[in-house]
Amino acid sequence: HLICRLTKHVLNGKNETNSMDRPDVDACGLFHKYLKGLHTRPRSIATPLLSLLELQVELAMMALALHPGDGDRMELVLDGTVELLRQRGADDNLDDRSVSAIIDLLAAPLTQEALLPAVLAMPHHATLKATLGRTAQRDAALSMIAALLAGQVCIGDCKTLRRLLALVDPLIRDEGGNDNASSA
Repeated sequence: HLICRLTKHVLNGKNETNSMDRPDVDACGLFHKYLKGLHTRPRSIATPLLSLLELQVELAMMALALHPGDGDRMELVLDGTVELLRQRGADDNLDDRSVSAIIDLLAAPLTQEALLPAVLAMPHHATLKATLGRTAQRDAALSMIAALLAGQVCIGDCKTLRRLLALVDPLIRDEGGNDNASSA
């Protein structure tokens, strides 16, 4: 993917001694602007939802790599994804790969401790989770917990913990809405 290669190039360029001679280019901003343009195109075979979601995942990974801890960058990516799904009418059944892309978008920013409070305070996680079916919501909750563990993220305040617990609720409750412990 082009975005992945560009991210590696920019990261390598930051390590070079002569990188001060180059003008600063906001690659994330440029790709976000370009993707917003793609999102507004009418549905067609040329712009399937899956491809656009995969590009959103790549943009999220770029933002995390180039701008660690930058909540504003993640806000752009997550808001763009919510807007994409709204424009494309993704309330109908999503294919497995689209569901996987949404789960990746939910989990990826939770690997960075500095982002956790800001990202969980955004309405986007709840909105994206709501586009998923019950089983996929459980998968997303599990992926979010795995991301926290992989990033060795510490939760520093009660408000953030409450927001996280609200998102991972499908892991705590069964389909009837009862606590798993009480149904055993």
